[in-house]
Amino acid sequence: MLHWIIALDRRRRRKAAVGAAAALALLGYAAADTDRLSLYTSERALVERQGARGMVVVGRFGAMRWPALVVDRSDGEREVTFIAPNGQRHSYGGFQGRMKALELRSGAGREARFIVVLADRPQRRDPLR
Repeated sequence: MLHWIIALDRRRRRKAAVGAAAALALLGYAAADTDRLSLYTSERALVERQGARGMVVVGRFGAMRWPALVVDRSDGEREVTFIAPNGQRHSYGGFQGRMKALELRSGAGREARFIVVLADRPQRRDPLR
């Protein structure tokens, strides 16, 4: 009986350790991606925050509803590939530098999902160089 209690205690500790490691990994994953889990109250708020990060909106897919939460992000260089709200894979490109597609949700159901595609802000050429 004592052996069973000790084994049960070890299993609980192991489960607690695995649970703590999973929580830390999830926290690290969310912290590394500064877009994921961001809440935007309007398109203007999204444009301003992304503009501060050097990004501009270059495309929109689906009906935008606010407030909305970023639930996924796809990244690319000169092109970004993502799943459009209609369920089809889509590639968006033709820009210089990094690109990203943010999937936002404004409630439950397929109609509450929309995509905003962003690209690096074009750098202005210095006329003195």
